[in-house]
Amino acid sequence: MSQAKFVGLSNFNKAFEDDVFWESVIRVFKISIGIIGLEIPLALLLAILVNKVIRAGAYRIIYFIPTILSPIAVGMIWKWMYEPKFGIINQTLDALGLSSLKHAWLAESSTAMGAVGVTFIWETFGTFFLLFLVGLTGIDKQLYEAASIEGASSFQTFKSVTLPLMVPTIILVMILLVLGSMQIFGQVVIMTNGGPGYATEVPSMRIYKEAFENSKMGYSTTLSVLFGFILIVFSVIQLTFSRRYGAKLYE
Repeated sequence: MSQAKFVGLSNFNKAFEDDVFWESVIRVFKISIGIIGLEIPLALLLAILVNKVIRAGAYRIIYFIPTILSPIAVGMIWKWMYEPKFGIINQTLDALGLSSLKHAWLAESSTAMGAVGVTFIWETFGTFFLLFLVGLTGIDKQLYEAASIEGASSFQTFKSVTLPLMVPTIILVMILLVLGSMQIFGQVVIMTNGGPGYATEVPSMRIYKEAFENSKMGYSTTLSVLFGFILIVFSVIQLTFSRRYGAKLYE
């Protein structure tokens, strides 16, 4: 084994010039925005609907099932579903007469990252659905009764009662989604392994490859430090803006 050498800040200099790494950061940031934009409204909407159902235990269990599966199992399931010839997605499109919409979902750079994002949403949906449901059950029913007496519509009740009181939960879900989606790894490894090309290469995979495929532990550690710092910055910025927006809703 060769003797370790102190390289100073050379790894950081190399990291700042690593276009593949920074492109992966931008790529995962973009997909995180898409995931947040889709998953939060859907999870909140379904939580509101289920909260109105008296016997909704079965729904809660069904929505939570994907969450208990490992990312590897989820990746394998969705990789089969995205299979171009025999996958259920393309077969469904055929059955509906929408063959023009068929794709080799994981083999095309234009669709691969989005396909992985949909898989992540399916896997994590149950967790955030339950968080929203818990938040909704904590709202005093008398507030809804008062709004009903005042003649408020369903939308007005949501805007003036539900949404302001759900802000803390929404902030928590947004932070967890950003941190979780930006660290996506298992699904990518199983479904695309970063391909085609670098189309689905994410920071976690880049760090893994540098450490275990290129045997550059020092450089991999440097990328980990940088990526960890980026996550902290995003979390602080998100928390600051969310609190300011939340304060306005209470005014």
